[in-house]
Amino acid sequence: MNYAIYPSNKKKSTALILCIFGGYMGLHQFYVGKAGKGVLYLCTAGLCGIGWFVDIFKILSGTFHDSTGALLKDDLFLQIPRGNNTIQKFYGEQRPPYIPPEPAPTPAKTFSQDYDSMEGHDFEFFCAELLKKNGFLDVEVTKGSGDQGIDIIAFKEGIKYGVQCKCYSSDIGNKAVQEAFSGKTFYHCHVASVLTNRYFTASAKELAESNGILLWDRDYLNNLLEKSRSSAG
Repeated sequence: MNYAIYPSNKKKSTALILCIFGGYMGLHQFYVGKAGKGVLYLCTAGLCGIGWFVDIFKILSGTFHDSTGALLKDDLFLQIPRGNNTIQKFYGEQRPPYIPPEPAPTPAKTFSQDYDSMEGHDFEFFCAELLKKNGFLDVEVTKGSGDQGIDIIAFKEGIKYGVQCKCYSSDIGNKAVQEAFSGKTFYHCHVASVLTNRYFTASAKELAESNGILLWDRDYLNNLLEKSRSSAG
C-alpha cells in the first residue's frame, strides 16, 4: 500500500501561490521540504521555466508530493488510533464536526504470557505477526542491528507506522520514546509507536505526549493477541 495517500501537513493552496509567484526561484520546493530541488530551480530559473509550469499543473491536479511522498491537500481530516484513544488531525481552515473516539476495548482475558521470556529479536517477529493478524499490511521487520530505533514497518489505512519493540522485565523509560521519535524521521513514517510487554514510566508518557509517539503497553499487546486468537477461532 502506498503511504502517499496520507495527506501532507503542507497546504496545497500555499504551495500553489508560492509556485505561481516564485516557482522560478523554487520557493514551493523549499516549502515542501525539497531543499535540493529548490536550489536547482533557483540556479536554473525553474529548469528554464519548464519545471515551473509542470509543477503548477501537478499542484492543481493534486499529484504534487512533499519530501516524504505525501500528497498536498487542503481541508482534510484524519483520525489515527492511539492506544485506547484517537488522535485527531485537521488540515486546512475548515474543520468537520467533532467525531468522538471509539469506546476503549475490553481488557484481554488472563492467559499465560509466553512472550515475557522471548529474546528481543524473537519478540519483534512475534509482534509483527500480531500486527498482520490485526489488519496491518506490508509488515516488515527491520534489520537486527542499526535499525535506527524502529524494529517494524507496517501500513494501515494508508498510514505508515514505525514500531519499536521492547521486551523488558521493567517498565519502559524515556530512551525508548526518544529512539522511536528519531526512527520515525529516518524511515519517513507518519506515526511512530513503542510496543512492549511492560508499562511506561510517567516521564516516558509525558515525553511521548509532547512528541506524538504512541505508547502501546502490555494491555494493548494483550488485546492484539486476544483479537488474533478470536479471529483464528
